[in-house]
Amino acid sequence: MQCDRHPTHFKLLLSLSAALSGIMTGTPALAAELVAQINNCPSIFYEEPFNSAVAAPQGCPPNAASSQMTETPATPVTPTQPIPTPSNPVSFPPAPEQLEEPVAAVTPVNGAVSVRLINSTAAVIRYQVIEDTELRSLAGESEVTLQGLATPVTITFYREDRGLLTVTPVATAEPGVLEVTLDETTDLGEDETALVIQETGSVFLN
Repeated sequence: MQCDRHPTHFKLLLSLSAALSGIMTGTPALAAELVAQINNCPSIFYEEPFNSAVAAPQGCPPNAASSQMTETPATPVTPTQPIPTPSNPVSFPPAPEQLEEPVAAVTPVNGAVSVRLINSTAAVIRYQVIEDTELRSLAGESEVTLQGLATPVTITFYREDRGLLTVTPVATAEPGVLEVTLDETTDLGEDETALVIQETGSVFLN
């Protein structure tokens, strides 16, 4: 018989059968190591610490490190916002005096003007010359003259009782003097809180 004539071959078949049986019933790590030996893959990749730290070469059975690499999700890339550059400048809205016509005009004397504030209401009015004076009070039915204000100049004001104000600026016969009457109103569209005098003497309300 074939087995009697080739006893060496018969023993080899028995050994291979036992190895395959061990692969089927043994641990996955042992199975991977046996397959790796058959494929001439270095067994060191299936032993610690390389089993968990270094992925097996391409064409060899995966080890623990190979499985970790396939399970790790890709890190999403967050797009960055563009930074304004000279070729892509940030624009700002124009100032009110660039869009509106002046409501009055006064001729500055040596680059300065005087403003006479007249409070025609019964309420106290709080006012301030920006970058010149602190916040001040003007009693009802009274007036004050702010002298020698260098242009351009901005004056802010509001009623202490938070009522609405209508503002009427008029140039007087006196050189460089602007008279500003502050009166009460119920029309929200007429409410004004600031007066601007430019270097040219043009007057704007805001």
